[in-house]
Amino acid sequence: IIVQTNTEIPGCEAGFWVESSDSLQNKKIISLLLSAFHTETTVYFAAYDHQRWVGSSAHYCKLHTVGIEK
Repeated sequence: IIVQTNTEIPGCEAGFWVESSDSLQNKKIISLLLSAFHTETTVYFAAYDHQRWVGSSAHYCKLHTVGIEK
């Protein structure tokens, strides 16, 4: 899954990526992303900028945590 944001994040300019196996380890990631998308809620991310998506030449960082701002 590719996640793109309205705000460019230095080091992760293209956005973020999540592996299908990540959703098995942390089932909340996909649910939070879908919820935030549909409700247009502000979210925050934590990502590994050294784990790039090898399927792209753009700078996608591996997402490991998602939170929703209240």
